Amino acid sequence: MPNPLDYERRLTRTRSIAIVALVCGLCCGPAAVGLAMLASGDSVPDSKKDFLSSLAIVAPIAGAFVFSGVARITLSVHSTSRERLLANIAIVSTVAWGTIIGVYVFLVDAAGKF
Repeated sequence: MPNPLDYERRLTRTRSIAIVALVCGLCCGPAAVGLAMLASGDSVPDSKKDFLSSLAIVAPIAGAFVFSGVARITLSVHSTSRERLLANIAIVSTVAWGTIIGVYVFLVDAAGKF
């Protein structure tokens, strides 16, 4: 049977990026909306507004999703359930932001056509 002190030392040495991924996942939605608003400003040519706005929405959310996935995959075997929960919430939050923004853009586009 392993010594409990060795197990405790192993747990304290492991570092996780789960909290960082959670913060990134929670902030990616407002960042995407802010970047899209900047990309659709008056100083941008009309021919590039749609592309830059779409890219500004997709890039932060996709980056946060990839980062959250990497954070979840790289958790060690000895990670706590709290770290796994935070990494899972980070993934869910990026998916939720993407869904919320996607539905909003769809509804605004559909309302503009009528």
